[in-house]
Amino acid sequence: MSKITMTWTGVARGALAAAALSLTGLAAAGPAGATSTGAESASTIVAQATAAMTGLTSLTVKGSGLDGKQTLDLDVTTSTDGDAQGSLSEQGSTVALIEVGPTGYLRANQKFYTTSGVSKALAATLAGRWLDGPSTNQLFSSFTAFLDLSKFVASFNGGFAGSTFTKSGTAKVDGKRVVVVTGYDAQSKVGGRLFIAATGTPYILKEVSTGKGNTGTVVFSGLDQTVATTAPAGAVSAAQYGL
Repeated sequence: MSKITMTWTGVARGALAAAALSLTGLAAAGPAGATSTGAESASTIVAQATAAMTGLTSLTVKGSGLDGKQTLDLDVTTSTDGDAQGSLSEQGSTVALIEVGPTGYLRANQKFYTTSGVSKALAATLAGRWLDGPSTNQLFSSFTAFLDLSKFVASFNGGFAGSTFTKSGTAKVDGKRVVVVTGYDAQSKVGGRLFIAATGTPYILKEVSTGKGNTGTVVFSGLDQTVATTAPAGAVSAAQYGL
């Protein structure tokens, strides 16, 4: 299963790169619970936001990204207690994922398997079927960049080093007033805008990134909401197929 792991780890890395601005080195500038009124500097606002995101216990992420010619759409709900679920698609390959504690479940289409190096015959057998196994199994662990909340937030907050930030006014996201911060990384030539809650805890509610071959929009919701996942019926062991 090394090919599957390598393929989707690469997709995850590309999508996160497309969906993230560089927020490195800013987390110490402000407390997580501070309110982003817009009076602070752009770097301080971003620092408060990244600290707030780090403290989340659950999160729903919906968006799409482009890294070169590779596109990714995702809709994932993840938490710190080991429960997560969602779906991802990339260039016609689709996969649904569920984690219930230490057990992972995966259902994918035939293209997912064939583009990952699985034989056509086995891909046809596995397509549309739920597989299960330990979440540490390579088949599932290749998706931890999405399903592990702490890893996802760390990747999002990390981004590319060396970005500069400027304030770009205010706006609304789902009816909530936000402070808009524009960032740009001169080295990678990737920039974008962060939409940060202007009242209450300064969570990042939306991110739009732009750059040559790197674009993406991500919307965050379900902040600190209860995540309840259920094992799908009829799942078969991935080990049964040597996965």
